[in-house]
Amino acid sequence: MRTTARTGRDEHDGTRDPHFTLRRLAGDPSLRQSESGRELLRWLHTQVAMGDDWKRRMDAVPPHCADAVAELARQCSDTWRQIAREMHRRTSAE
Repeated sequence: MRTTARTGRDEHDGTRDPHFTLRRLAGDPSLRQSESGRELLRWLHTQVAMGDDWKRRMDAVPPHCADAVAELARQCSDTWRQIAREMHRRTSAE
């Protein structure tokens, strides 16, 4: 995926590159200079699925575990949607 330096958006579909977004957040002093901010950054780095990385990882899932992994993915997706709604609510309230 090729991104533009100015916006961090993919040239082809306009979506933000997660690497760009994480670098931008990691550079924010208000996050870097507090323990809770650093903890959040560490957590985000472990939680964000990057590009096609997930495809390679799914090769390790045996067929009898596929339903359980799919359920975990759905649950994580639901949680990320809740996080997105909360962050949107906070920015809309300002």
